[in-house]
Amino acid sequence: MLNTDTASRVTGPRRFARGAFADLERLARRKRQAGTTVTVILPARQVAETIGTVLTELSALRRPVEADAVPLVDQVVVVASDGDDGTADIARGFDAEVYLESDLMPGYGPNLGKGDALWRGLSVAEGDLVAFADTDSRDFRPELVAGILGPMLTDPGIRFTKGAFRRPFARHDVVDEDAGGRVTEIAAKPLLNVFFPELAGFAQPLAGEFAGHRSLLRSLPFVTGYGVDVGLLIDAAARGGVASLAEVDLGGRINRHQSLTALSRMGYAVARTILDRAGTRSGAAGRFIGDGSAYTRFVHAAATPRGLLTTTYHEPLIERPPLDTLGPEGPQPVVARVR
Repeated sequence: MLNTDTASRVTGPRRFARGAFADLERLARRKRQAGTTVTVILPARQVAETIGTVLTELSALRRPVEADAVPLVDQVVVVASDGDDGTADIARGFDAEVYLESDLMPGYGPNLGKGDALWRGLSVAEGDLVAFADTDSRDFRPELVAGILGPMLTDPGIRFTKGAFRRPFARHDVVDEDAGGRVTEIAAKPLLNVFFPELAGFAQPLAGEFAGHRSLLRSLPFVTGYGVDVGLLIDAAARGGVASLAEVDLGGRINRHQSLTALSRMGYAVARTILDRAGTRSGAAGRFIGDGSAYTRFVHAAATPRGLLTTTYHEPLIERPPLDTLGPEGPQPVVARVR
């Protein structure tokens, strides 16, 4: 039975229904009236099978939707992995800027995961608004990007937007409508309820589709691995308050599924990030982030057909500094653009 007293105290972001920003002409007009520009950043690690579909769909936002209009998206940045599987070659055939991970901000060494790729991509973003989107899905739609841009184009008080999805789990010919998003449900949501209850109203705190004002994003640190999404959510709320955040229903989406072991490692990164942010709030910062910590080791024990096995993974969780702190004129990235 729902405790209505507790429910009434739960605060959350402004929520927008599915289809609220389906009118691309209206969004483009608001963008033109505001004189705003938009960048989309696509982390693209080993996604040769899907990157072409994503860029094809995204091209619909690069064209004006009516006469004398402006396109909704002005710049597309693809950050391909150094161990590329052909993703960069495919992306070069589209109207996008294509970079390898380590060619952006090379003074920081090799890329250390998803969050690092997003941070490096942000270093070359030119738009006033910056949107991020995952590229490992076969059902990518232009509405995914338009939806997360919509709140900020229509309400100047909104500074950061997350997408929300229904995440079915598809295996062979069987689809379980409620079994996707396992790390979100098992790791992220319980910990947010404990340490950041003001953010418990987010349906998808780990969604890879999110957007923010570039000035805000450049003022925030980026965790290098899979903790980046929840880290930015917590930090954006701390900077502007929950009232400056929004969440948009984007329908359903099927992403590439990973093994339970991989999800366990991902959950470890998410948990460490949330606990680190909770420690920062209480004055005990730095316990769960940093290469010199014991928490860089993830020990995974399992009962297998070969018996009881224990594997130790190296899981460093580094925090990249806010880009705006790297000098009075911002970062001076040394890049080798792949086009």
